[in-house]
Amino acid sequence: MQGTRHLSRIMRVALTTLALCSLVFAYGVSLLADPTKHRSMIGLTDAGLGLLISSFFIGAVLVIVYGVPLFSFLMSRGIARWPYVLLAGAAPGLSISLFLSWQLGWPIIAFGVIVAASVRSFLGPGQGTRPRTDLQHQDHKGIR
Repeated sequence: MQGTRHLSRIMRVALTTLALCSLVFAYGVSLLADPTKHRSMIGLTDAGLGLLISSFFIGAVLVIVYGVPLFSFLMSRGIARWPYVLLAGAAPGLSISLFLSWQLGWPIIAFGVIVAASVRSFLGPGQGTRPRTDLQHQDHKGIR
């Protein structure tokens, strides 16, 4: 039960952050659009609405298939440190930038880093194993 709760917390934070990123991205695109373009009831243009839906659903697949299991692994080992988390968040976008297109990769890098950083901020580095004891504090009676 603890593992399910752990995965659920990671997924909630990640998907909430992804939804906020998608919404900000969609409004940014809509604000840059021609003022004469048709806007929906919530103020998004057709392009902004399309980006909102597509970025959230594509991002949700990445979060569920890639991000949640990887972050859970890092947290379970107690190694969800900032460099690892940020690199894990940027990795899908970097690979898309290298193999497909930079224009397609940069929003995925931005979303990935923001989502990974928010998950790390809200949930911390994880439990990990018990800490190692310092050699200075160990009992060395048998060693002479």
